[in-house]
Amino acid sequence: MKKYLKISKIKSTKARSFHVLIMFTGLCIILIWGLQIYASYKIPELINERIPKNMEVDFEEMDLNILLGTIRFQSINYKYFNKESNELEAEVTIGALDINGLAYWPLWKDAKFKCDRVRVQNVGISKLNKTSGEVGFSIDNGNMEMSGFKTDATLFHRKIPFTYQRIRFGINGLFLNLSPFESLTAESINHKDHNLEIVDLEIFSKYSRDELSRKLNKERDHMVLSIPKGLVNDLCLKTLNDSLYFSVRKVDVLKPELTMYRDKLLKDDKVVKPLFGAQLQRLPMKLDIQDIAIKDGSVSYSEQVNEDVEPVSITFNRLVANINKLSNTTDLQTKVEAKALLMNEAPIQLLWDFNSSGHDDYFNASAILKNLNAEEINPFLESQAKVRAEGHINEMYLTIHGNGFKSHGNMKMKYNDFKFSMLDEDRLGIDKTLTLIVNLITNDGSKTDEMGYRYGKIEVERDRSKSFFNYLWLNLRDGLKNTVVGNGKK
Repeated sequence: MKKYLKISKIKSTKARSFHVLIMFTGLCIILIWGLQIYASYKIPELINERIPKNMEVDFEEMDLNILLGTIRFQSINYKYFNKESNELEAEVTIGALDINGLAYWPLWKDAKFKCDRVRVQNVGISKLNKTSGEVGFSIDNGNMEMSGFKTDATLFHRKIPFTYQRIRFGINGLFLNLSPFESLTAESINHKDHNLEIVDLEIFSKYSRDELSRKLNKERDHMVLSIPKGLVNDLCLKTLNDSLYFSVRKVDVLKPELTMYRDKLLKDDKVVKPLFGAQLQRLPMKLDIQDIAIKDGSVSYSEQVNEDVEPVSITFNRLVANINKLSNTTDLQTKVEAKALLMNEAPIQLLWDFNSSGHDDYFNASAILKNLNAEEINPFLESQAKVRAEGHINEMYLTIHGNGFKSHGNMKMKYNDFKFSMLDEDRLGIDKTLTLIVNLITNDGSKTDEMGYRYGKIEVERDRSKSFFNYLWLNLRDGLKNTVVGNGKK
């Protein structure tokens, strides 16, 4: 009898435990179901309550799983309106927004939003310019995925209002309005594992040459820069001492083409142009690029100096260049080495270094030019110096040391049969008297040292309203003058 009672008590205890388990499970299901329903209504309500009055956010569907911590929004439309005029300034459409692994406790306790992954699909963006009403920035289609995403009230005030562990994104059809005169487009930009690939990037003037001249009251370059492909390795973008910090290990620029034209009939732009070191220091962000490699590029430049004379370009083809330590965060020298064919014929090499941490824009530059027929650069000589040249430069070596105000240096040349024709003021005819005088004092290349070289000194004051490359030209022109007209000795 006692044995029977013991077995009955055990069965009764197990039955009660089973019933309690069922009841607890049921209560949990009801609680989760209740929270699911509550959150389904509360989240849209909170979105509507928290967004500013000049914004609108709509979405067609929201899927929520409280147990797994996932939220999915579909067909989101975001609009931003000007606070004063109430006119539309920006619109964003998102095909789907997925949030996975949402951490509830930090959200409840400290209002910190943390999740395992955020994924955004089929994004379209259009932002209008406040003053002109034109599109200032747009993306046809974009996708992004971030892991270890986190944000809170503190991060909202930073340049980058969130943190993440890894990010991947792709953009198609990028447009950026750079200024009233230039725009930027890119067919695609893709980022994965800290590497970036850019396809068909172009920076271009919005108007034709003639249209641009009619819109300007002072000189400005008409330009087109095309980069079929660019590769950026080990990209890092973060906040450093409340400033954006952009660092890159290496950039490869493949087959870039730059075409520039300037209408010299317009008034000069007298604004002081800082050299590259000072320009780096004035950037609104910290920049640190270890190496930039330009491969198989080309540069073309022309000037309109007379209404009746069609401008002819001076070109640099098969351009290969390396730029090391382009930075405004260190005291290291930025070094540039470039090689090209001048007018697709004469090999030319440029070495140049400067320090962005200094305030005097000090720099060193040297150039080597070989095997050039002077007639090839006459279009440039005619526009810049009202000179037409004959002869052949076998070798030319130029060395310059300077800062933002003045420079000095040396030149040596090996050349033959050199003659000059001095042009009239309108550059349409030859000033015969001046040409005769100049050629009387010009050495044709016959009076040289035992190695066949003539030498010249360089002393130049910079026109601070002109670019660095104009500065180089002034040094080159001064060296040429002193080499072919002077005594030719060291």
